[in-house]
Amino acid sequence: MPDTRDHVHEYSCGVLVHEKVLEALDIPKAPYLEEDIESCLAEVVAQFPENSQVIILGACFGFYAAFIGTLRPDLTFQVYEPEPSNREMLVSTLILNGIEERVQVFEEALGETDGVV
Repeated sequence: MPDTRDHVHEYSCGVLVHEKVLEALDIPKAPYLEEDIESCLAEVVAQFPENSQVIILGACFGFYAAFIGTLRPDLTFQVYEPEPSNREMLVSTLILNGIEERVQVFEEALGETDGVV
């Protein structure tokens, strides 16, 4: 997905997402998080120790990594997303929000047993 600001949706919390991503996943342009959930998550993230590493399992298109990463520029991330089409959208979202340098993307799922999903 190209890194262009054409056809980009900005959520009220400041997260940028390509409109093609929203269409592909059938996600509305309405607020992605309810205001009380957004403020609660922001309060939790504010309590993370400085320079923490955040692990996100099932990162999908990267909304939470982008949201948390824009709130806290000191944080780094390990994100896991086994689905190739979601991973492409994830990388696009990370780039749009300027946090790609702080995020390691793992092309795998995590579970109790080894195998193929």
